[in-house]
Amino acid sequence: MTVILRRAVLDDAAGIVRCIDAAYAPYLSAGLKLPAVSEGVGDDIQDNLVWVLESSQRIVGCLIVVAADDIWHLANVAVHPDFSGLGLGKRLIGTCVDAAQLAGAHHIRLATHAAMPSNVALYTRLGWAVTQQDDIRIQMSRPISITDT
Repeated sequence: MTVILRRAVLDDAAGIVRCIDAAYAPYLSAGLKLPAVSEGVGDDIQDNLVWVLESSQRIVGCLIVVAADDIWHLANVAVHPDFSGLGLGKRLIGTCVDAAQLAGAHHIRLATHAAMPSNVALYTRLGWAVTQQDDIRIQMSRPISITDT
């Protein structure tokens, strides 16, 4: 199976929405209250950094990053459940880290839901640290260094 990483174009918006919705569906089915995670994808493609993973002309993963000068925000990373366990989430997160390093950013921040411990575990393995937490939200940060490339 070949999975291609590329920057998203506006024509990818519907496929990205399908991927995000599928990735979060198990959490929503379990009753977890989440923000509208796939809302505004077209705007994100135009205004932010968005990458997709594509296999057989199907979007199977996506990454949405809000890039600022020194501190970037990883807004969403999603992998379609049919493609989980293949390291695609790690690949997307690595893409964010590499791009931030090349742009001269110093930190990347993100927020995830406290009821998603597997996300927190993945981010922790990839160098992220919890910076703030409440009953619902866990905020994490990762410094960028010259050794990240």
